[in-house]
Amino acid sequence: MSNPARRALYGEWLARQERGEMYVAVAEVDGVLVGSRCLDLVCGAEDVAYGFGAHVLPEWRRRGVASAMEKHLEAVAIARGKRRCRSRAVKHNALAIRWHEAVGDVCIGEDVARWTEPDGTEVERECWIFERWFRDDGQGRPAR
Repeated sequence: MSNPARRALYGEWLARQERGEMYVAVAEVDGVLVGSRCLDLVCGAEDVAYGFGAHVLPEWRRRGVASAMEKHLEAVAIARGKRRCRSRAVKHNALAIRWHEAVGDVCIGEDVARWTEPDGTEVERECWIFERWFRDDGQGRPAR
């Protein structure tokens, strides 16, 4: 990767993963990175994980890559004692909203997300907040 700022961000994510604060899932096909998604394990409430940083290369979308990563991240979260996952989707990102709904996420509100891109650009976006309870009873009921 030639972008030093992005490389530094990924280095920070991996350091957090080594400390057990975060989990970074990657999808590879024939040695090529085709997708990634992160799970923050210390973001707030004790039983909540926070999913973010989802990306799948356009040519690999609608082929189950994101769903496979999400299934894996759910297993990781459950193993770490989490019962639900929250995430955000930018309001104008119809593809992300449809994906959240397809995996069983429910919109529970809205807010404004703010972050700094690796190049230093400050970003502010209106987002929907999604939440999904993990299921562990085999009957589709939330594990509350």
